[in-house]
Amino acid sequence: MQRALGLCAIAALLTGCSGATGAGNVALLPDRMAARVATSGDLLYISEYGDRVLDVFTYPQDTFVKSIAYLDGTPQGECVDKKGDLWVVEIGGHPTIEEFSHAGSPIGSLSDQGENPYGCSVDPVTGDLAVSSEYSSTKFQGSVSVWKKAAGTPTVYIDPAIELMQWCGYDNKGNLFVDGLPPAGKSEFAFAELRKGSKTFTNIKLNGIVFPGNIQWDGSALTVGDPSYRTGSAIFRIQVSGSSAKITGKTVLKGSYEVYQSWIAGDTVIGPDDGPSLDTVQLWKYPAGGKPTVTLSKGSSTFFNGPFGAAVSPGK
Repeated sequence: MQRALGLCAIAALLTGCSGATGAGNVALLPDRMAARVATSGDLLYISEYGDRVLDVFTYPQDTFVKSIAYLDGTPQGECVDKKGDLWVVEIGGHPTIEEFSHAGSPIGSLSDQGENPYGCSVDPVTGDLAVSSEYSSTKFQGSVSVWKKAAGTPTVYIDPAIELMQWCGYDNKGNLFVDGLPPAGKSEFAFAELRKGSKTFTNIKLNGIVFPGNIQWDGSALTVGDPSYRTGSAIFRIQVSGSSAKITGKTVLKGSYEVYQSWIAGDTVIGPDDGPSLDTVQLWKYPAGGKPTVTLSKGSSTFFNGPFGAAVSPGK
């Protein structure tokens, strides 16, 4: 896959090849590794856009449980709410954000028609759901849609300084941060904040990141990923002050190629990695980074096909 995943989205906009819509129901693919296991503990969800499935693993045991197929569309980014429900951004003929229970049962969905959704995040304070979109069906301008308490009709926010909106993430106080690509001819990375209660973005100068990656609160700091760090990927801890931010820490994911949506779960980073010779999901120590400690497997003859998003749903 190209380093700039947005190029695929650009091609889709120009050619209209947005992909087919799923059947709208959920099926379980045969488990080739292990017998069904209880789903009361933590579960790790990996989205595969190549096969249009969600892979489910026990966590931190890393045992493959099942694959969920026949989604509403092609899965992209993921996020989790306080109840442990999983939200999956899906693109296709009818872009949606599909909600699943902790155990993987479909609950419902929100329509993001007219947008090309990419990533999502849930406000830990209010339960609002934010979804970042690279562009709309009518113009080359990204946006963020926010559903109050993850229901109803969203409010759409646009930042002219970010043409392709890619990732969004809330901090622990309900401030929403976004990153993406600026208008053509400018730098390759753009970063902004929609402060709690505000209706407009504050653009933030943040040096040191090459390409936009996932934004996540790690429990004590805001983090921004960079899928194009040197020969692989990295995660940066940052401190924001007004319209500027500085990097305060770095986690280098050695052995990676392009990790767009990492997921930080305590002292571990989970990284779906889609590259010309990888197509794998690896785990690293956090914040130490370094070489991967675990490589996930679905079985000796079952491989990942375009792993992209990750999220851990906490058990009951």
